[in-house]
Amino acid sequence: MMVDSSEHLDDINILDEVSSMYERKEITTEEYISYLELLEDLEQTDYIEAPTTLYRLTYSLWNCVLPVCRQGLDILFPVIISCLLMRAVSLRYPKLVHLSSALIGLSLIIYSHQWQSVYLLILLSVCYICLNVAPSFTPFQYGFTTAILCSSYVVSLELFNNPIAWNHIRGPQMIACMKLISLAFDIDRQQVVQPNTIEYLGYALFPGNLVFGPWLSYSQYRTVLLGYGHHRNWALNLLRSLTLSMLFLLVSTCMSTDVLDASTTNKWLLAYQDAFSFRMSHYFISFASQASCIACGVVTIDTDTSQSRATNGKRNMDRSREKGQSGCSSSRVRQRAASKPSVPSSTRGDRPITGAWSFQVARPLAIELPRGLVEVVTNWNLPMHCWLKQYVFKSTRSLGTFYAVMLTYIASSLLHGINFQLSATLLSLGLYSYVEFVLRNKLSRIFNSCIGCRSCRPNCSHDNKKWSVGAILFNFGFSLLSMFHLAYLGVMFDTSDNAETGYNMEHTLSKWSKLDFASHIVVGVTYAIWWLL
Repeated sequence: MMVDSSEHLDDINILDEVSSMYERKEITTEEYISYLELLEDLEQTDYIEAPTTLYRLTYSLWNCVLPVCRQGLDILFPVIISCLLMRAVSLRYPKLVHLSSALIGLSLIIYSHQWQSVYLLILLSVCYICLNVAPSFTPFQYGFTTAILCSSYVVSLELFNNPIAWNHIRGPQMIACMKLISLAFDIDRQQVVQPNTIEYLGYALFPGNLVFGPWLSYSQYRTVLLGYGHHRNWALNLLRSLTLSMLFLLVSTCMSTDVLDASTTNKWLLAYQDAFSFRMSHYFISFASQASCIACGVVTIDTDTSQSRATNGKRNMDRSREKGQSGCSSSRVRQRAASKPSVPSSTRGDRPITGAWSFQVARPLAIELPRGLVEVVTNWNLPMHCWLKQYVFKSTRSLGTFYAVMLTYIASSLLHGINFQLSATLLSLGLYSYVEFVLRNKLSRIFNSCIGCRSCRPNCSHDNKKWSVGAILFNFGFSLLSMFHLAYLGVMFDTSDNAETGYNMEHTLSKWSKLDFASHIVVGVTYAIWWLL
């Protein structure tokens, strides 16, 4: 006797219910085993047909895809609606941009994080006081004082606050710290004019990056004031970002766990699966933040130069001349943007109505198929990489490259909170990246080949170009090594019970010990090779 797919679903639901009863200790172990044996006997007598591919897809659709889509839309909907409202205000009432940004952002953070939003509001209040009175009672300038204040506040919350509550507000808190520190340093460098109260609150509570991120500089935030009109590319890029965000959420939740067969016991394959699921969830947040920025009307920003591409008239010509400048952010462009009037021309004809609306936060392909770990670090979060490079690495580079790299990752750990799991991962990643950087550069000089951390320019002086057999083999080997390190470092970011409160040292070390600390050993060997060379 055979049964159809609907009866399969009933049987699986019954099995799930019995499993739940066993976990709640409502039935004994003997009763639970008896049921499983009965079900196995029924399968062996062909009473229950083996699940077909269509049945598996149907089961996944109703039990994972649709619920996850609903949950994802519930998360994205209030953010995107708030951003679209902000966009409408900036086009219709440009003089109210800062005030509307503050009010809409305040409503959004209270709605999404309830009472935990108090922690963020306290930080904004204290830092505002610091920006106005710090030079009066300290020998330091705004930037250093604000950085110390933000770091101390984050560490105190990590150590003394409820871990579940802190874990919920950690993301917005980190983005706020980055914005406030960058604003303070830019004021010290006279690259922006110190904002008044409404402008400060508008920037700090800007709904475009308040919940999901990413970091935006003060001059990037002010591009909303340019009042670009609606354009087809704006809608297409917004829809594209939202679609990719949902797809990555579905892959992370519903598909990544089905990559391997349930009977797989290889610890490295299982580690790669867990790390892959974590990376997919990161891409979901990245494209969600990308969509929120576009929805708010942030003008096209090149995250490597932090410049707005197009305005009208002579400004467009001036900026295009400066577009080729290197570095995360052009000082002259930032200073010029900050010196512009806070409100654009009130006549529609004077406003630019077209522009490119692309905005990148992460590059998934460069992470999944990396040239090396340096490329992973750069493309994981482009705006945050820019922030760390501009405000930490360049400021400490005089101490030496190694110390500058490690201080950069320490600063990143402080922003994420004093959490052993995150700190161990970030510091390991910093050490790995530095070792790979120095080794590949030395090998590139020895073999006169394009095998450095970054791809060479077409007219480089190397004898062995990137398409030579030796260069391809070297680069492919380092790509595989990077994927190995990513599986190892990402294995602890699973969905266990500790995910809600954050993982402790015991959890992290137990995960790595199951993999025999192989990645750290490989890095040690790699460093020894560099030292011997």
